[in-house]
Amino acid sequence: MEQIYHIKFEHNEKGKSLRRIAQETGFNFRTVQKYVEMEDFNVRKKKLLSTSYVNAL
Repeated sequence: MEQIYHIKFEHNEKGKSLRRIAQETGFNFRTVQKYVEMEDFNVRKKKLLSTSYVNAL
């Protein structure tokens, strides 16, 4: 989560390009792009197995 904030800060506040941030952080360019465009920072929860599958066990 800290990395996302750092990437957004570097881009929005310092004006660094996505390519430069990718080079400095070691992240893929598309990952940096995704993080900069993110607005929802909620961590995704794993989906539970379907109940029909669980009942079969």
